[in-house]
This record gives sequence, C-alpha cells and structure tokens, in this order.
Amino acid sequence: MPGETPSRYLARLRVEAAAAALRNGALPLAEVAALVGYSSDQALARAFKRHLGIGPGTYRRRLAPDRPRLHPNPTRPSSEEPCLAGEDAATPVG
Repeated sequence: MPGETPSRYLARLRVEAAAAALRNGALPLAEVAALVGYSSDQALARAFKRHLGIGPGTYRRRLAPDRPRLHPNPTRPSSEEPCLAGEDAATPVG
C-alpha cells in the first residue's frame, strides 16, 4: 500500500500468507506461525489480530465452521472436534 513502511509491508505479507495457510489446510497454528516466519503462535496471533481485526482461530472457524479437524489424539476425541481415525475411534486404523 502507498505510504506503508517496509516493516508494515512485511508484516502484512506474512499475515496474508498465514491467512492463506489457515484457509487451505489444517496445520496447527504453531506450524503456520513458523511457516510464515513468526517465532511463536502468540506472535502470529497478535499480528493477525492487528492486521485483520480477528484472531487466527476465529478466522479459521468462520471460514469453515463445519470442516472436520484432525483430533490430536484419535483415541480420545472431544465432542467439538470429530475424530477422523475411523468409524470407531478405539479401533486403530490400518
């Protein structure tokens, strides 16, 4: 944008890249942060909110509220996140 400082330009590009990663995949926020050059997911979250007005988790949920997410522990799914391990979460896949 005209009149934008180099540091603001770089931050905006990084946040836009993070937004694209959140739209296009199910990477954890910490991995997205590392992918676009932030030292932590908290640093990305602060920049994301500063540039887009909402946090990255809210952004992801608003884009695809019904999209299933991989649960970190397929043997103990939460009621909010469907387990994609198989029909019976207690039965190992493969």
